[in-house]
Amino acid sequence: MRSINSIVKSFLFGVLFSMLMITIAGAAEPSYGTANVDGSYAEWNLADDFFADMYLAFKPTNPVLSKLYLRYDCQSGTMYALVLTTPDTLPAAVSAGDAWIAIDTIASKVVTGSSGDDGTPPDFAWVGQGFDGDPAHARGYEASFSIAEGSYAIIAHVDVISGGTQTSGTVKTGVALTIDCPVLGACCFPDGTCSEVTAADCAAQGGAYQGDGTDCDPNPCPQPTGACCLPDGTCSEVTSAECAAQGGAYQGDGTDCDPNPCPQPSGACCFPDGTCSEVTAAECAAQGGAYQGDGTDCDPNPCPQPSGACCLPDGTCSEVTAAECAAQGGAYQGDGTDCDPNPCPQPSGACCFPDGTCSEVTAAECAAQGGAYQGDGTDCDPNPCPQPTGACCFPDGTCSEGTEAECTAQGGTYQGDGTDCDPNPCEAVVAFCEYCVIGIEGVYADPKLWIDGSIVSNGEIVILGGGNLVDVSGGGEASYGVNQVVSGDLIHNGAISIGGGSDINGNVDSGASIVIGTTVQIQGNVTAAGSITLGGDSVIYGTMTEFGTPLAYTPIPCPPETNFAAGGLPVIKPNGKTTTLPPGSYGALELGTLNKLYLSSGDYYFTRIKILNSLKLYLDLTGGPINIYVEGDVYFGTNMDVYPTGGAGADVYLETHGAFQMLGGSDWYGTVFAPFGNIVISGGNNNIFGRLWSCKNVILDDCITIHCVPCP
Repeated sequence: MRSINSIVKSFLFGVLFSMLMITIAGAAEPSYGTANVDGSYAEWNLADDFFADMYLAFKPTNPVLSKLYLRYDCQSGTMYALVLTTPDTLPAAVSAGDAWIAIDTIASKVVTGSSGDDGTPPDFAWVGQGFDGDPAHARGYEASFSIAEGSYAIIAHVDVISGGTQTSGTVKTGVALTIDCPVLGACCFPDGTCSEVTAADCAAQGGAYQGDGTDCDPNPCPQPTGACCLPDGTCSEVTSAECAAQGGAYQGDGTDCDPNPCPQPSGACCFPDGTCSEVTAAECAAQGGAYQGDGTDCDPNPCPQPSGACCLPDGTCSEVTAAECAAQGGAYQGDGTDCDPNPCPQPSGACCFPDGTCSEVTAAECAAQGGAYQGDGTDCDPNPCPQPTGACCFPDGTCSEGTEAECTAQGGTYQGDGTDCDPNPCEAVVAFCEYCVIGIEGVYADPKLWIDGSIVSNGEIVILGGGNLVDVSGGGEASYGVNQVVSGDLIHNGAISIGGGSDINGNVDSGASIVIGTTVQIQGNVTAAGSITLGGDSVIYGTMTEFGTPLAYTPIPCPPETNFAAGGLPVIKPNGKTTTLPPGSYGALELGTLNKLYLSSGDYYFTRIKILNSLKLYLDLTGGPINIYVEGDVYFGTNMDVYPTGGAGADVYLETHGAFQMLGGSDWYGTVFAPFGNIVISGGNNNIFGRLWSCKNVILDDCITIHCVPCP
């Protein structure tokens, strides 16, 4: 057993050590102020409010695991405490029994984690609970408790998590604490404000200390004065509060009334033009206005308004103000204007004229021009006027009466206002492109004519046998030789003669009589206005009708010619030459035998063409069609070859206002049109890739093949 002496020695050593620690620490004061126990330390100043370190196991020789911060509210006698772990990543254990603050001895706890937080000390709140995701951890705690001024030893404790749960506290015997609230008094500042501070603080801030224990309610400080501007423009030097009480505008401490800084009262000022401006009486007089008094304003305008002429929509005039004019929907002509004479534009409207046109004019102007006035405010869009009518001709030769617009919409040709359809002024539009060979006066062909398009003539048609035809129609008599093959119809207004051995796959119609040779086969109907003579072994597979009503041929006009003029240098070459001609206008084109001629896309004009045998004609159609216009005759000798590139016969057109002749063995590509002369293909053995049109006669020798191509 330990001896009594050793026990006593140990006790005395502990007492002396505690007293020594208190002496070493010295008595410290808290900072003075208030705080909120709400779990947030945002209002704390961790530098100014720091009070003591808290050590592992209460031992100063151990690491600091937390810190204690204090504030004291002298008014309420409340001590506010904040405990935070250090470093700030170190969690405190959320344990109500292990978070506490005691005064003088550990047993004298003034606040614990179980004190609650109802706004009345003692209060307790965890700070940053769950900051690391664990609700059992916190950064520390806030607390408050009541305590009077005096000297104490304060002990604070909290458990921290550092390699397990560790206790952290100030020294067990406490840290010396002195609460000595400073003596305050009212301090008056030059701007008249008051603050309750110590005498030293007041002096440091340049104030006038009013004595210990004085306060600022009511404010004992003399108030500064300044200029106060009153509504009537007068000025007095008073305090800001006195100025406000008088309804004035305070100009600032230290300002004065000499010179008068106050704005002068204003009022409405009326000017001769009726306008209004809010200015002072002096400014109004200087501008030549009539002052309406202080406080008057320009809304609404109190000034008498000038008047002038007002033009109304109906052309009448009245002398009123601009506002009255606007209210009536009029156009004001200006101050001082009048209505004598009437300056107002007269109303206009649509005026309809006999030709259906429309113009927007006045009623008087309309009457003077012979129109029909449609009324004030009417307009010409859309046109309200009745439109004149006239005859409208359609491509099939029919006629109808309507307006020009209606005629155009229906694809017709308007004949003019006032024209009519009795008698019918219209001619059918001939689709010339339906025909491969046109000989208006006649068509004559020797044997073995092979053609894959239709033949038409207003006159006689004579085609010797042994060939192949499609459709043939004409206005005169027709004679077909033996062994003729016709894949289409024969329609003639005159008599028809069909040679033996022929084969007709279509119908035969004649406006006169029909004579059919032997061994003829007709697949369709045969109809004649006169008699029908049928040769031996001939067969009609359709119906045969004598003295009936056959289909009639309707004569066609000559296709319209082109108006052109040729002229320029002639092109004359002897035998065996090569000539390249660009599009253009030339004189005569004359080439000897065995020549080569190159033409390219475009229009050519010649006075005449005469080319002897064996021409090689090269047509470059890559840039478009070639059109050849000749004023006089065209003559091609034998054995002409044509070489088109970049196109075909549909892209070549030759029109001669003389005759066209091409000799045997020659070929041609394109349409040939001779409005004033014959087309003669003589000598035989010709190939034509195109069309032959003549307003005279088409005369074809034997062994001619015509491949009809589309129109150019």
